[in-house]
Amino acid sequence: MKRRTAIIAAGIVGLVFVCSGIVFAQAGKEGKEAQSKSQPPAVPEADLQWLWGEIVAVNSQSKEMKVKYIDYETDTEKEVNIYVDDKTTFENVETLDSINPQDGVSIDYIIGDTGKFIAKNVSLEKAEDMEETGEVVASQEESKDPAASEASPVK
Repeated sequence: MKRRTAIIAAGIVGLVFVCSGIVFAQAGKEGKEAQSKSQPPAVPEADLQWLWGEIVAVNSQSKEMKVKYIDYETDTEKEVNIYVDDKTTFENVETLDSINPQDGVSIDYIIGDTGKFIAKNVSLEKAEDMEETGEVVASQEESKDPAASEASPVK
C-alpha cells in the first residue's frame, strides 16, 4: 500500500514538473514575440563595416559624401559614395554641412537593401587639428633642458 501511494505521488509530482515546463516555454515565446514587435531589429555587427579616408565632395541636398580611401585587399585608391540618414551620428562635427573636402573621416556603415552605403557613424578629423597637435608636441620637446636629458654614465 505504501509502495502504491509512493508511485502515485511520484507520478503526480512528475506531471506537475512537465506541465510547468510547457507553460514557461510558451510564456518565453510570447515574450520574445512581444519584444520583436516593440523594437526594430538591430543591425548585426557582422553587417557593420568601417573605412577611413578623405572627403572628396559633400552634397547636402542628397545627403551624400564621396570618400577617397585605400582598399587594403588590392592596395589601390578608390572612391565611394556614402549616404547619411536621420539615424547617422556625428563625432567632432555637428552636421553633414560642416564637413569639407580634404577632411579626414572614419565611417561606420552598412550596405542597404538597394546596395547604397549608409553611414551609421561619421567621425571627423580635421587636418588643422592634427597639424596643431604636431606643432605643440614639437615645441614642448624643444623647451626641455638639454642637460637634463643627457644620461650620466653608470659607474
